Amino acid sequence: MRKALLSSFVLAVLSSIVACGGGSADTSAQPVTPKPGDMDKNARPAAPTKPDSDKVTWKQGAPYASCHNDVKTGPDLVAGVTAMAQACAGLTKMHQIGATVQGTRQNLDPAQAIPLHAEANHCYRAYGLSENSLQDLDIAIVDSAGKSTGEDGSDSPDAVVLEDGEICFSQADDVKVNVAAGSGGGKFAVEIWGD
Repeated sequence: MRKALLSSFVLAVLSSIVACGGGSADTSAQPVTPKPGDMDKNARPAAPTKPDSDKVTWKQGAPYASCHNDVKTGPDLVAGVTAMAQACAGLTKMHQIGATVQGTRQNLDPAQAIPLHAEANHCYRAYGLSENSLQDLDIAIVDSAGKSTGEDGSDSPDAVVLEDGEICFSQADDVKVNVAAGSGGGKFAVEIWGD
């Protein structure tokens, strides 16, 4: 009787494994590639791991990402963006290049280009701060050939390029610091700092 119960139990377990898909795998199955319509339309592409431009290299590290994070900015955008940049000045050994640029951007506006002459063997960062109504301030630095040297990766009213580093030029170049509204609209202030 015991053997009969044990055999029935083993058969029941084996039957449930086979019914649930146990057994050998079908190796003839093809990988499934998601269609563009299947993907989350709000998903942001992964941050690049290197610049597109061959005129720059990135100097990166965790301290670059944290030096400006705890700065209290307040309603004065110019004072706030300066405070962000100054919080990193000890680490980067940088100073402000040119004047603070202020403007207004709306979601569908073209980017406002700030010209910058980047010197060879020097590194740069761009800091930006906007009103809360401009929910996603975007900054991207593009070389004279139109290739990205780096861009902000956050979806917030503050932006730093590079968030976790510096953009270092191996040759002099006339670049554009492009400022745009990824979402919302309002006033912003941007400062470019270099060593």
